[in-house]
Amino acid sequence: MATSPLPSSMRALFQLDPNTQHLTLKACPLPAPDHSANEHLIRVHAVAPCAGEMLWPENTENPDTRRKEPIPCYDVAGTVVTAPADSPFQPGAEVYARTEFARTGMARATAEAREGGEH
Repeated sequence: MATSPLPSSMRALFQLDPNTQHLTLKACPLPAPDHSANEHLIRVHAVAPCAGEMLWPENTENPDTRRKEPIPCYDVAGTVVTAPADSPFQPGAEVYARTEFARTGMARATAEAREGGEH
């Protein structure tokens, strides 16, 4: 399968104020997956917010530094763009995943997800 070069930026929905449900569409850099940690780069086709997700108290109380950006939606369906060499999910594979709440959400054009779940 031929692949096109990846752009340097993408669009994402940001929840800039955790006390409101207002989202802002902004450009940001593509994530850089860590293939040694089984991370895959996914071209996002669909996300699913949980009921009330944007007003969860954890949005303001989460001290975990892995949550780099205030982007919602943790369930995703998409296509693998890059993958670890030994992954069963190689580029072109259609996948679905749920990332853990402590990480950046999936409401963006491209996201990283780990094989076998989040740890």
